[in-house]
Amino acid sequence: MNMKNSHTILLLILSTFLASCLNEQESAELILHNYITTKENQFKEQEKKESLMFWEACLSGDESDYEKVTDAATNFQAESGIEQRSFQIDKFKKLDQKMFSDKKDLQFLTKMKKSGVIEDSILKRQLDVIYLKILGGEFKADKYKKLVQMQMDIWHQAQYKTLEIDSERYTDSQIDSLRKASSDAGFFKKVFDARREYAKNTYSKIISLIKLRNEFAKECGFNNYYELLLTEHELQKEQISNIIFELDTITDESYQSAKQVIDKFLAKRFNIQKEDLMPWHYVDERHIFFPVNFSKRLDELLKGKDIVSIASNYYKQLGLDVSDILDASIINSPKIMSQKDYFICIDYQKDMRIMANVRSDMQGLKIIMHLLSHAVFYKNVSHKIPYSLVYPNLILTEGVADYFSNRIINYDWIEKNIGIEPKDTSMIKVVCRHTYQLEKLFKSRTVMALAVFEQKLYEDPEQDLGELWWDINNQYLGFDKPSEIHPYDWAINDYFLLTPGTGQANLLADIFASQLENHLCHELKVDTLDVISCIENQKVGELLKNNFFKNGNVLPWNKLIKKATGEQLTATYYYESIANLF
Repeated sequence: MNMKNSHTILLLILSTFLASCLNEQESAELILHNYITTKENQFKEQEKKESLMFWEACLSGDESDYEKVTDAATNFQAESGIEQRSFQIDKFKKLDQKMFSDKKDLQFLTKMKKSGVIEDSILKRQLDVIYLKILGGEFKADKYKKLVQMQMDIWHQAQYKTLEIDSERYTDSQIDSLRKASSDAGFFKKVFDARREYAKNTYSKIISLIKLRNEFAKECGFNNYYELLLTEHELQKEQISNIIFELDTITDESYQSAKQVIDKFLAKRFNIQKEDLMPWHYVDERHIFFPVNFSKRLDELLKGKDIVSIASNYYKQLGLDVSDILDASIINSPKIMSQKDYFICIDYQKDMRIMANVRSDMQGLKIIMHLLSHAVFYKNVSHKIPYSLVYPNLILTEGVADYFSNRIINYDWIEKNIGIEPKDTSMIKVVCRHTYQLEKLFKSRTVMALAVFEQKLYEDPEQDLGELWWDINNQYLGFDKPSEIHPYDWAINDYFLLTPGTGQANLLADIFASQLENHLCHELKVDTLDVISCIENQKVGELLKNNFFKNGNVLPWNKLIKKATGEQLTATYYYESIANLF
């Protein structure tokens, strides 16, 4: 018998013996506590090991290093006698199904869940969280391995892809740099065509992966993988539909007004008529489409400055020291082969790292601020929280990340942390205000389109996805359809390759970020627009640590928001932040 399993059984026998001296509730809670604690201890070191291997793989870009990550998981599965069921590749480390996926685990936890005798709040929450991850039947080991390999292959290709344009190959970063300063409409079309060609070559693999994910979800008792993901994120399908309807309603008029102005700018930039604008003309890494000189004015503020130091100093002002995180991180190094940027939690509270190659411009600063926000969240989770409740809901982590990312396009924040010449004051104020509001508008409409399409994609991957993709883009973004439509056009978007299933959470995170900003200003007794009062105020850091960070996943995300801010999640403050744009 495997030693790990023997140890688990021994503890359960001991727990059962002790429980015989207690009442029904105390007995059940003692047995469940010892059972979960034993499982947690078994897997904590393994997850640390796998996270370190994942870090090395992202750093090297070597396919063999990624294979080592998969092998480590499958080998541990075999050694532990466990039917592995986790397959999501996630830049944020999280507890997964492999921890409690044996058939006996399911039977035991189901019995505990249905008994109704568990009253301890922490233990009850552990049971709820774990139960969500093990619903349904078993997934065969050979299918699991195939699924992991398929996803790893697609993910790896997307990380290190290059696109051919005019017989030259470019990375995504190089293309963004060229496109940022270009007014050549033909070049933008060539980039789109190159992305479309890449999508054509990966489309069939993604569809096969989607079908296998759906097969897995059905064995877990769900109609499709989309519904499974919603359940794991503690969301409901109707809830997401209602949120999208509400956001669509409150942002549509502002978006249409903004798009008219943007269309005018773009038509002038590319020297074409507004009626000739196509989806590839709107591609912009910041979700904004101002004249080129607008973004240049903001980027020039950072000329000769260290964006990592700017971000680090700001967090330090809030009492959120990131020096240890940066010491363990790798930033702007030729060692980094990946085109993407990462936060990776090796060991929460003790070892958080970021990996990024970024330019010294506003977008680069935004990326660093975003990544560090995840690190400070994980760093400040209470050590008293059980391992199974350590990792917070994506809605909370992304909402906090959005809050911090939004600081860099606030005039007061820039003046204090970067510096502004008096002669540029008026221009920068205008640019900041419109950039902030337009970015929120375009981002929310884009995420709505992704979320709606993804739901329909998993409901029926055999339908005409090309037509569906452009219909949804036209509905939410007002983009005209291209003259040629292909079934793989949707796969141009890296979202479906790198971060599937996160659109719904990101949508709620945007709303939460606005509510969080309002809450912090209320607690500090300052006007929402008076962000300068929050810049060096360590109370901001204390509020975040005490109200959000330390809680991990002890409460469902919606209950934690209600407890911390005094309100249920509401789009009221989001709407106020974009109101009266034009």
